[in-house]
Amino acid sequence: MGADRRRLLLRLVSAQEEERRRIAGALHDDQVQTLVSVARRLEDYLVTRSDPEERLTVRDILEDVEGVVQRLRRLTFELRPVALEHLGLAAAIHASLDDDAEVFGIRLDDRLPEEPPLETATTLFRIAQEALSNVRRHAHPEEVSITLRCEGGGYHLTVHDDGVGFEPSDGEEPGHLGMISMRERAEMAGGWLEVASIPGDGTEVRAWVPV
Repeated sequence: MGADRRRLLLRLVSAQEEERRRIAGALHDDQVQTLVSVARRLEDYLVTRSDPEERLTVRDILEDVEGVVQRLRRLTFELRPVALEHLGLAAAIHASLDDDAEVFGIRLDDRLPEEPPLETATTLFRIAQEALSNVRRHAHPEEVSITLRCEGGGYHLTVHDDGVGFEPSDGEEPGHLGMISMRERAEMAGGWLEVASIPGDGTEVRAWVPV
């Protein structure tokens, strides 16, 4: 990738991250807070009702509102992973896996002796985020392992699942647009990304970016 193109793409990625932060802030400060207020008012109303049928109806509405709040909070985190800025890369990846623990086994092996710079950590987090999104949509695994380590003057990320896999020679990989995005992110940072898969024996995404 040429230096001019890399600088342009880095500016685009920076602008994209800034827009994600703006949207996440708007969601949290407006929609989420409004729905939390609605949920509290429903709770207050519920304790004043004695009719069983009415209480059941209000409780159903309250559960729906709380479900929307949870989904919006997850979306807010995906747009702006606050844990990445305050707790580090491994903690941010771990926080993004909360809902997955009920679906498949997860192992996160953090071997980093030090925290990467925020820009590098953001690149690795977005790659991991996209890889895990593909796992959820396509792999149907029993276990997923994520490894972070230093290697060759840079940071190495591996996401491995024991799911259905695919045949690379078939053409487009499952989630191929996401694969393109992951590869471009790694290359923009001066690194690389590889995907290895065997039908019936899982998939492994490997990415490396320099210090």
